[in-house]
Order: sequence, then structure tokens, then C-alpha cells
Amino acid sequence: IAHVIHDYLRFPFSFNSGLLSLTIALFGFSFPSISRLNTSAAVTGLQCDLNHPINAFRTMARITLTDWSCMPDGCRYPLARSSHHQSFVHAHECLPWAWILARETLFNVDCTIVPTDQFHLLEGHISMLHILNSSPRLASSFPSVALPSLTRNGFTQLSHFGSWSAQNTASPFR
Repeated sequence: IAHVIHDYLRFPFSFNSGLLSLTIALFGFSFPSISRLNTSAAVTGLQCDLNHPINAFRTMARITLTDWSCMPDGCRYPLARSSHHQSFVHAHECLPWAWILARETLFNVDCTIVPTDQFHLLEGHISMLHILNSSPRLASSFPSVALPSLTRNGFTQLSHFGSWSAQNTASPFR
């Protein structure tokens, strides 16, 4: 980049590439570093993937996030601040590299992406084991012998126990 800027601005001398990210107050060019640009692009890309306007892309992103939560992370939401810090660099073959970078960036700046859409719970297509693993408080109050017994009898998903619906009540305030 320093070479391109040198040629473009036709400087008569070569300058130290450290001047690129040095602030203007310190007589630098105040360019953000490449790593900072990459990390911000990774976080923005992850947010765009999870909230994509095309349903098929959004669904695939959410499936990937669910796989990430359940397989290598023990049913813990990997983008939450409460999630333990575990490096997922070794999982680059099953997770998008940009997502791994985004998670590391979020962890380093003490931020999180909060899962506000919990509509999938109403559909009931969620494993009881996943619910217990993702909620330690619920798991501690659930009898340990109950899940194997329920599983042996075919009760593995939340929908096997009933169905739920959300009622949209009209607000009196318009």
C-alpha cells in the first residue's frame, strides 16, 4: 500500500510504511490498519449473513451458527459474551474463516451479537438435549434420569411435548 501511495502522490522519496497508520496529528496519513479493516469487515459480514434479506441465505447462515453452537461449542451460543473464550481457529474447515475472525474480534472488544429472534423455539424443532445443554440453570433442575428415559421412548424434540403459538395482540396505542 505504501508503494501505491508513493507512486500515486509522486513523492520524491520512499517513506516508512508506519506513517500510513500514524495519526495526522503526528504527521501520518491516519489510514486504518489492514488488520483493523479485515476485522471490521468480518463482523459486518457476519451481521449481514445472519440478517440477510434473502431468506435462503439467512437460513443457511443460521444453520451454520446452530452447527457452530452445537458441535464444537457444546450448545453454547458462540457470539455471546458469556461464552467461554475458546479459539476456533482449528475449526476453519467447518466454519467460515470470516466468522471465526468476527468472533475473536467481538471477544477482544468485549461485545456480543445478541440472538433476539427466538421464533424457532415456537416451532418445536429443537432437541431437548440442546435446550438442556444451552441452559445450565434449566439443566440443574431437570432430573438426570429423565432425558435418557424420554429419549428411549421417542421424545427427543420440544414438539413431542406440545405446541406453542405467539399471539399478536393489537396494541391499544396507535
